[in-house]
Amino acid sequence: MENKQNPRRRDPRAARTPRNPAQAEGGSDAIFDSWLENKLKSAYSSVLEEPIPEDLIELLARKLKD
Repeated sequence: MENKQNPRRRDPRAARTPRNPAQAEGGSDAIFDSWLENKLKSAYSSVLEEPIPEDLIELLARKLKD
């Protein structure tokens, strides 16, 4: 499938086809996922350690009873 408007543009189907076995096994995706997970943990770990406000717990408890 040629793109005559922009000859440097790749066929979008090519992006779905792994170029090497590591990508077929999720190698580059796994590396990115690990990097992203570490970055998110370092950015938000302190927020996750904060206690849940009591009024929010009560609100959720009331909604679950309904």
